Amino acid sequence: MQNDTVSIDQLEDQLIDHPDAKTRIQLNAETLDEAFQKKLNARAEQIANQNAIFHDAEDGTDEMESSNGRREPPVTIKNNLPYKNVEVETFETQVSEWFVSHDYEILQLKSLKRDKSTNQEVQKLIEELGNDIKDESAIGNVEIWRTLLYFALGEYHECTSVSQQTESMKKNLRSLHDLGISEFIAVFVKRLTGNNEVDDLTLFMVITIHYLLIITSLHSETKYTREMSTIMHKHGILSHLFSFVSQQAKSQHRTRNYLKIIKHLMLLQFGTQSHLASTMSFLNNLHGIEVDTDSKSLTCSPLQYFTIRENLMDKYPSYPLSQTGKSPKVENHYGFFMAANTFSNSLSNLLENPRPNRAHTAQTQLPAQTVHIATPTPTPPSVASEFMSGGEKIRKSYQINQGMPFIYPTDGLTAIPKAVDEAYNIFSSAVKEDLVSQQFWDERQRFMKQERGFAEESNNTTDDKYRYSPSLLEKYQENTEEINSLLRIEDFYEKNLADFYDFISLLVEIINVSKIDYPLTYAEFELNRAIAGEAHYDDISPEKLRLYIQKEAEIIAVKEITLKTISGIVDILLTWFKVSHILKCHHLTSVLYDQQYFEALFEFLNNCFDNNNIQIRKSEVDGPGVTWVYQNRLLNPQIEIPDFNFFTVCLERQVDNYQYLFINKVPLSDIPFDKTTNERTLETFNYNACAAIDHLLRIADEILIDNMSQRVFVLNELKPTDVLKAIVTNYQNDRIITSILNILKKLVPYQGRKWKASNMDIISIIYLKCDLSLKDDWLSGKDLESDFNTAYEQEIALRGLLQFFNMRHYPKQMEELGYDLSKVPRLDIEIDDTYV
Repeated sequence: MQNDTVSIDQLEDQLIDHPDAKTRIQLNAETLDEAFQKKLNARAEQIANQNAIFHDAEDGTDEMESSNGRREPPVTIKNNLPYKNVEVETFETQVSEWFVSHDYEILQLKSLKRDKSTNQEVQKLIEELGNDIKDESAIGNVEIWRTLLYFALGEYHECTSVSQQTESMKKNLRSLHDLGISEFIAVFVKRLTGNNEVDDLTLFMVITIHYLLIITSLHSETKYTREMSTIMHKHGILSHLFSFVSQQAKSQHRTRNYLKIIKHLMLLQFGTQSHLASTMSFLNNLHGIEVDTDSKSLTCSPLQYFTIRENLMDKYPSYPLSQTGKSPKVENHYGFFMAANTFSNSLSNLLENPRPNRAHTAQTQLPAQTVHIATPTPTPPSVASEFMSGGEKIRKSYQINQGMPFIYPTDGLTAIPKAVDEAYNIFSSAVKEDLVSQQFWDERQRFMKQERGFAEESNNTTDDKYRYSPSLLEKYQENTEEINSLLRIEDFYEKNLADFYDFISLLVEIINVSKIDYPLTYAEFELNRAIAGEAHYDDISPEKLRLYIQKEAEIIAVKEITLKTISGIVDILLTWFKVSHILKCHHLTSVLYDQQYFEALFEFLNNCFDNNNIQIRKSEVDGPGVTWVYQNRLLNPQIEIPDFNFFTVCLERQVDNYQYLFINKVPLSDIPFDKTTNERTLETFNYNACAAIDHLLRIADEILIDNMSQRVFVLNELKPTDVLKAIVTNYQNDRIITSILNILKKLVPYQGRKWKASNMDIISIIYLKCDLSLKDDWLSGKDLESDFNTAYEQEIALRGLLQFFNMRHYPKQMEELGYDLSKVPRLDIEIDDTYV
């Protein structure tokens, strides 16, 4: 046989459809089963011989030997990537990422005040700032800001260690807050960011103190955090900075710092993941949604239930559908939903379309059952063989049109088979209507009424139970923090609705410029040579060369931190918008989709792995297919420049003989693994790159809305499965892999049979890792032709719903985007009573 891989289908083709001369001889001498078995045995022997090749490798870590001395096939080693997302990073990390080397020259850290200040002196300076606030044009005295900045930085000239300085910073910043500087600093931040004539030194000192106060509150007790959050929300700092960055980011060189403030303000005012969980629990109780977190039973959505119900009604029209386990609320939704979809061809029907069997393209091509089973049929003609004389198999179709009624007779006691009745009862008792479904269906129903002329006013929001008001604070006093988060989300969305487009444009631009186009191999080599005092060029000294390369490496590190920050901001917004109202989340994902987020993301991912600037070939044998597994953006060490570290500069430490390491030089095969679990833990990885990629993948998963095909088609054209599969098969990290598997699950239905056959391992992982439901049709059963024909109209229908939602709740903000109902001419028609 040939050495290429031969599948079962190819063997069947050789035996039945197109047998060669050798196969014909075997068929004449043996039965079909015996010939097929011989070919299977030959193929099994071929696979065994191929497995033996692995045992000849020099690396013995993947080779196993049984007790009787026989060599076994190699095992699959799992590479654990020990990345864990940290919402609030350490205080030291937050401070270090705020500064770059150029900032030290602007602030003149070495010449800042060296004398310690008492609380009385600091209070006097703050009172002077309070007097300046009365003058709207005042920006404060520069020397006062310098003194307060030195105090906020922990009076580092008196410190001898990093831990001592960080503790001194926290203590002094809490003192500043207690003395009332938080109120004043909020006013000055709003005043300075809108003033183009302010010098960079004053602006940077003010926003630095502001940033340090925010991160200190995140590391303090609850009382301090609540006070700081209340002050920032009262002055509208988050909305102001978000709007400012969105509109003037390209003309501001402090955008990176503003983004850091915005992200930490969101964590301060909205809350962390633990607070998000408590907010979701409050909303579920508020809307009467039962959530069983301990149950592992499979559930189905209302849409899936309605689809199953329609299929049963088509197949068994006389079957009395039971109401087992169903609430009247879901049944009422069913009646209105199906009536609206049945008696109208509006585009809004494409939102949450049930798509029963009768609408499936494959079913419409099948003939109806026109002959009853009791009708006599003629005797079939006798055929010598089911094979034609040429050896070609006669293929027959035995499919039954599932959209037509069941015509076979029954025993008269039951209308449908018992198994079908049990299946329906299982579905009807497993319907799960979560908060997202309730919000979407409620707004969709309002939209359909307005679209069909059942409602006169579209901007009536008085009866909207999903738009939360401050009146909830009096009714649910034990959930004050959860309600405050919901109110702040609502306020932020209302004020910044018109800024999302510009902010997402900034995100895409940062993704595009974050690709590494500077050879880190060269940077690492030259830096280590310069430290050793070896001048590589005759016309430049080692000190100048080292400083130049350090600046280039710092630029890459700063871009990475900025990408981590802004992607984290969008991830936070999507998460909290989804809690507040699902259509707010869908609106932001639509902006991301329109800004060609997918193109930027996968260009960046490909650059993270297939990039010669971050790889070193160990030998001529190693090629790109080998080195990229352990030399990529994830596993290469995080770029660290000790000479530019903030605490190193403050404490005036000397860095001697530091060996720079930008490229990972340890192959995965050199890392020991646990033979009992077949797992190895990767010790070296880049946290900033992992966090950025994690956020970006979570955003991509949110953009791919369930049952919306147009975005999947656009993503599929980019051929993203290769890079996603490479990450899944080579690394193990629950957070990153879960996002990738969710994306792949939405892409799999639109891949060819050949792709599915060669990627069964990925399909198996999706089944094991992703959430399942009672009706999973992502692998087979989807009506691909119908999806393709209605995908664009589906996207248009979603945009119409989003426009309706935003116009109904936020008409003033929509005017800034060009939507104004007052300028739409009304059509006044006089109807003649004669024709009524």
